[in-house]
Amino acid sequence: MHVARCIRKTRLFLKFITALLVVFIIRTTFISFKDNGRVAKNIYEKKNVGLFSNDYRTVNGLLQKANKNKAIVSSKKLFDSIYGQEVQVDSFDDAGLPQIMLREDKDRLTKDNTKKMSEIDFMKMLEEQKHGATKSPTNDNNIQVCVRFLNGTESCMFVNEYKRFRAREFVEDYANPFMKNNTKPTLQSYPDSILRPNPLIMIKDASRSINNVKIDEELRKEKAKRIRAGDTDIMKIPEVQRILSNVFEYMIPNIVHFIWFNCHRYLIHHYISMLSALRYQKPSLILFHTDCVPNGTYWAAFVEEAAEKLKIVKRTPPMSVWGQQVTRVEHQSDVARIHILLEVGGIYMDDDVVVLKSLDSLRDKEMVLGEENYDALANSIIMANKKSWFLRRWFEEYNNFNGSRWSDSSCFVPWSMWHLFPTTIYVVKEKMLRPNWEEVAYIYRELWDWRKSYTIHLYSRFMPVFDGRHERTLKELAVLNTTYGEISRHVIWGDSSFKDITDWILS
Repeated sequence: MHVARCIRKTRLFLKFITALLVVFIIRTTFISFKDNGRVAKNIYEKKNVGLFSNDYRTVNGLLQKANKNKAIVSSKKLFDSIYGQEVQVDSFDDAGLPQIMLREDKDRLTKDNTKKMSEIDFMKMLEEQKHGATKSPTNDNNIQVCVRFLNGTESCMFVNEYKRFRAREFVEDYANPFMKNNTKPTLQSYPDSILRPNPLIMIKDASRSINNVKIDEELRKEKAKRIRAGDTDIMKIPEVQRILSNVFEYMIPNIVHFIWFNCHRYLIHHYISMLSALRYQKPSLILFHTDCVPNGTYWAAFVEEAAEKLKIVKRTPPMSVWGQQVTRVEHQSDVARIHILLEVGGIYMDDDVVVLKSLDSLRDKEMVLGEENYDALANSIIMANKKSWFLRRWFEEYNNFNGSRWSDSSCFVPWSMWHLFPTTIYVVKEKMLRPNWEEVAYIYRELWDWRKSYTIHLYSRFMPVFDGRHERTLKELAVLNTTYGEISRHVIWGDSSFKDITDWILS
């Protein structure tokens, strides 16, 4: 009996101890969750005050010249104006403290006059400085930023050390958004043996005859309509007259054309495209044909960089071609680019095509297009002499335009003409419009070797799907370890290597 009672008491004691342990564990876990919740709230609030915000919309970008050394200077200037200058101290109170400090803040100073601030307070202070709410910036020598981690520990560091810490964190978060294949992707040429469509499906008349009288009359009527609407007559632009009056060293004049129909945002990839033409093609003139001039930071930066080489050309989108109605803005741009090249010639580029090296070695041809696919030549970049037979016949084929068919007139017709009349055009394979839209992952998720290519088409309409976002920031492009990141740095900074973002990480 005595032994049985002892056993029962022992069991009751063990149950009591177990209950105490359970209560202790629950209490500890609750406190940990509260702490982690506060840390998570800190992180959320920290982001809300602009640590990773796209604040470039609020400032004016400025760039300088186009060669590699000056590209570094101008890109830094753009970065500085977008993300703010490095924080410096310019005044102190009688006690030697930055004037932004409140009286009670002095109590937090350590013996060596170092003030400790939480990340939230520090970022709020930077926001106040940005909007002129404080009298003085901070000083790396007397402020420490205290970072609290999810495990509950805290680390305090001076501002420059904190910037380096956040820069490393930013690189870890943004440099490699996707896992890459073990081997770098390569482009395969389309073999002659591949089964291709019959070019006569698109081209009903296989003869080389064209009706020049009707072509000229259609162009004359279209131009008269635009002039009545108040559009610019590009043949009356003095710079155009000067360029076309010179004896050409090349068949194709060094005039670059962009078309911008309807009002929409001017994004960073538009800036990269146009800046690439300016820096690597070095055109005599850039004609920007538009019915709605854009605005914003990147547009202002490009205007500043292009200076007198840029001319804004007022142009109304064509509503018809050869009597056929044209309603989609993409098709209106397709028609307009042929009208423009038939009037002055030059190099037309979509606003998401990036020039990687000079196109001058191709300008001795009469007509140049890039092979996009085994059955398509794309019109996203067109190089042409205004008298090109191929260009005039292509325009004549718009008699058969069908607005319900996306790429027939713009891609499949010129491809069919190439196979019927191969001597009338020079086609660039692999080095102009590859990767194509089926290989677009090579641009946004891999590191593809682009250095031998003339141009690359970003296919920006697919950017949200393949890159995971509609637009990237300058900071992201500075460290992005993909083909898109490399070519962006090649254009903006003059070389494709990673850039140090430490000075701009806090904006």
